[in-house]
Amino acid sequence: VEVLDKILRWRAPTQNVDGSPLTDLAGYNVYWGTESRVYQGVHTIDDPAVTQWEADLPPGSYYFALTAFDADRSESGYSNEVIKTIP
Repeated sequence: VEVLDKILRWRAPTQNVDGSPLTDLAGYNVYWGTESRVYQGVHTIDDPAVTQWEADLPPGSYYFALTAFDADRSESGYSNEVIKTIP
């Protein structure tokens, strides 16, 4: 996950945790909060082709992480966490 201005960008995963090809990616959950790994907000993106999201949040410092989910809504673990100050 990378944050530029208010835009979060990421690369779509291509493999499952076990290394097999990911064939049923259905979307992402974007999590954020004001403390590391304590997320108060989530935004769901139901389109696996989308790889960015504008964080329309009040000014402040936020921690962001992302998960991916498949067609059955099985969710991955969290991505790396990034911190960004929203002006």
